[in-house]
Amino acid sequence: MNLRTYYQNVKRIREGLPEPYTFLTSLSTPNGGKEGVVTEVETPLAAHMIADLSARPATSEEIAAYKAECDLLRAEAKEEELRSKLRVTLVSDPDIQLETSKPERGARKP
Repeated sequence: MNLRTYYQNVKRIREGLPEPYTFLTSLSTPNGGKEGVVTEVETPLAAHMIADLSARPATSEEIAAYKAECDLLRAEAKEEELRSKLRVTLVSDPDIQLETSKPERGARKP
């Protein structure tokens, strides 16, 4: 492979991509790459991935589905975070008496 040609191709691809991030859809590769995974990467990396034929620019439908999935996962994580927080309720009822004395060991209540 001629490196000069390769980097000219990367530069040409990069000029046609939006800055600073680009949505890509992965392609199936011989080393185990899964096809159809959408991700957002920096434009220089996107140009290399497209030149290496390991990804292609994502379609608007794929981008919309990716963003919807991210929003859903973000909402679920936020909900889980709120659930994990300790919630305390203060009760101020004069009828509730707090027993402060501890029974002695071995003693039984009558």
